[in-house]
Amino acid sequence: MAYPLNDMQAACVDHGEGPLLVLAGAGSGKTGVIVNRIVALMRRGLKPSSICAVTFTNKAAREMRERVRDLVGKSARGSTEKKPPGLSTRGMFIGTFHSLGLMILRENIEKAGVGKNFSILGQDDQLTLAREVLVQSGVDTDMFDEKKLIKAISDWKNSGEAMGDYFADDIWRLRVPARPITEIVDTYVNRVVGMNALDFDDLILLPERLLKHDDEVRGQYRARFSHFLADEFQDTNPLQFRFLSHLMREPFNLCAVGDDDQSIYSWRGADTRIMLEFKQRFPQADIIALEQNYRSEQYILDIANKLIENNTARHPKRLFSERRTPNRAIVFEAADGLAEAEYVADTIIAEKVRHQGEYSAFCVLYRTNFQSRSFEEVLRQRNIPYHVSGSYQFYDRTEIKDVLAYLRFFANHADDRSLSRILNMPKRGISETAIQRLSQYAQLNKKHLWDILAEIEMCEIDINAATLAGIMEFKEFIAAHEHEIRKTGNLAKAAQNLIDALQLEREYVRQGIDAQKIINKLLNVRELMRSIDDFENSDRQLPNMGEGAERNIYTYLQFVALLTADDKENESETPKVQLMTIHQAKGLEFHTVFVTGLEDGILPHQRSIDNEVEANEVQGIEEERRLLYVALTRAKARLYLTLSRTRKNRGLITDSTPSRFLDELPKELLEWESTTAEAGDLAALESMLLNI
Repeated sequence: MAYPLNDMQAACVDHGEGPLLVLAGAGSGKTGVIVNRIVALMRRGLKPSSICAVTFTNKAAREMRERVRDLVGKSARGSTEKKPPGLSTRGMFIGTFHSLGLMILRENIEKAGVGKNFSILGQDDQLTLAREVLVQSGVDTDMFDEKKLIKAISDWKNSGEAMGDYFADDIWRLRVPARPITEIVDTYVNRVVGMNALDFDDLILLPERLLKHDDEVRGQYRARFSHFLADEFQDTNPLQFRFLSHLMREPFNLCAVGDDDQSIYSWRGADTRIMLEFKQRFPQADIIALEQNYRSEQYILDIANKLIENNTARHPKRLFSERRTPNRAIVFEAADGLAEAEYVADTIIAEKVRHQGEYSAFCVLYRTNFQSRSFEEVLRQRNIPYHVSGSYQFYDRTEIKDVLAYLRFFANHADDRSLSRILNMPKRGISETAIQRLSQYAQLNKKHLWDILAEIEMCEIDINAATLAGIMEFKEFIAAHEHEIRKTGNLAKAAQNLIDALQLEREYVRQGIDAQKIINKLLNVRELMRSIDDFENSDRQLPNMGEGAERNIYTYLQFVALLTADDKENESETPKVQLMTIHQAKGLEFHTVFVTGLEDGILPHQRSIDNEVEANEVQGIEEERRLLYVALTRAKARLYLTLSRTRKNRGLITDSTPSRFLDELPKELLEWESTTAEAGDLAALESMLLNI
């Protein structure tokens, strides 16, 4: 739906040729600006297929795509004129960096050196494979585990450096003394290649290399795309920026939209210098700041503005709002973590009664996941419904992973990880030990696990008769369903036939799972079948899957693999208090926000404090300050800041120090409370509840 633009927003929408950096402050309507600019470009005669808009989540891309469709028939300034003949969004790219990379790989599969029908490894698959590699390499996984290996590989791929150069530092010899880290990384990479698989970083790394070294491919996409829009630009890492740069040609029509004050992802490679040095990279660039906030009351913005002004590495900006009230933020100092949680819960009850609102209007934010436990316990005791974001995602459920593993194996017989998962699901008498023995035999002979199973009767491997019988049963099962499942236009029906043949209910009963959990598992599988049917039978164009993409098992699995955590979140219709880390709250807003654990060592995190003291590095502290800034600007009307005088850590009670950031907030906009004042408040609350 169209809405009026303010002067600065209109300047962004109407900007002509050349690079533009939009400093979009929190709650300043940046998505609306991007959407209106896309439509304005088309109204100037630009072909939709020449527009490329990238963001970081499928959820954001989906919202952007829908809003463009909604606006395309009306003036970007809100008039009711009908769209010109032929104006549509068909052929336009709106998606994530990863989906853009996937599209380029699919369209240039041979030049990219990737096998047809490749798999995309999920996080669990990566971790399992990494652990296997570490164990086989003789690495002490207590010192250097699979998560550290995957992080090291991801950082290397995003750095743009050669493997030997990146891992040349002596620190790697201390971290991994057993073997050279390059040998371990090389083993992991070769295992992934051998599975005809890619990980998420490969979806950008491989097309970036292709565009860099292949003049023809680079020219092809530069001819296709003339205008680029990049959302959440502050979260861009060097590899993503190089990837995007290869696609652009003069006059570099890039509209980069972001907020350096909300850059909170350095731990996954985001580099604020890309945004801070935009003018140096593009001297001809214009910079426009969006400072009017449409979300929060002014007192909240005054607190946030005062805080973030203490950062030195930033583009100056100051948010303002037309929503002005005499409110102040409440700062509550609790005796301990339990008292902090009780205060939050009791305040939620009181606010809900006072304003007759829904529980979903409240959000409890914390720096790290361990802080959620006390809040969960107290909310449960008070019978307050709550939801912990990221606690359990739909596609992470065992039953969903099992079915998807079957589909992945049907699509790619080189996917040894998926095959290992399904070989004895349902039970076929094949033990975990036997599966490990088969996998090791395959690796020793430089073959895929499926190749070994295909010729199992000729292999010199020690397996018993029951295992052999189970393998033969599995091979017959695969043969019975393989042709149907791969056939285009038949996926939903074939997948349902597969589910029926697996007899999951009988398998769950055999495993001793209780009746209600069985019902929930079967409902989840039914929901998965519904997602496949929706994918296959939707009349909408396949988003960002490349030209001529068909709705089949391969495109479905790639579609699922590209789903990010925010897309996988199972939303309940029941209003609930939201519990989440500050990182998870990015982009969200709530009527009332509790920012908890405002103590040195928590926010800011101890690691950033140590780095400042030991190495005089301020980047960590500045990012922690940005993190608090993000937390503050989630609140629309009511803001609570809480801290505890003591914390229990590993069974020991230790004194806490109030966060240094509290001293940076304007004192006149803070109202302090403490546990000593709580008794009177609770008495008033009990009286209020008795009179409902």
